Amino acid sequence: MAIVYRHIRLDKNEPFYIGIGKEESRSYEKGNRRNNIWKKIVNKTDYEVEILFDDLTWEQAKEKEIEFIKLYGRIDLGTGTLANLTDGGDGCLGHIKTEESKNKTSNTLKGKKHSEERVSNIKKGLQGKMTEERRNHLREVNLGKTKPYKKQTKIKCPYCNKEGGSSNIKRYHYDNCKNKDKKDE
Repeated sequence: MAIVYRHIRLDKNEPFYIGIGKEESRSYEKGNRRNNIWKKIVNKTDYEVEILFDDLTWEQAKEKEIEFIKLYGRIDLGTGTLANLTDGGDGCLGHIKTEESKNKTSNTLKGKKHSEERVSNIKKGLQGKMTEERRNHLREVNLGKTKPYKKQTKIKCPYCNKEGGSSNIKRYHYDNCKNKDKKDE
């Protein structure tokens, strides 16, 4: 069974968060699982918890959460009073990442290589995902389009004389060349 609850800020007497949970204790939780907008509001004012529905199935609770978030609107979208960062319904549906967040994730993952086993699992997971209908749609959309081809200039690594496209040679050779130390000696 599941509950739907809302947090009401007492200074304005308006709801600022809609949530769902399997237990009532979830509605009173303050920890790290709350977003920054929610934390800023709670730092400014007291709030009360109101249980809107209990004894719902999980699916019914998700539907109600979506309904109430749509009704009150979200602060981050400029449509209402709620600190919710998603459209509700369990997950990240409608969540908008900031450029800072995207850059942080990107920088964390740069230079990391997947193991062969991980690459194999990713390939297996992607096999058969595209339906024939989708394949035909993409074919029709791209039919007759020519992709601009930018010819890379070929350059040589000064340390090992390997020749290749400028981006890869600069990435794997020059300062990163395995033979750099040998030539410096």
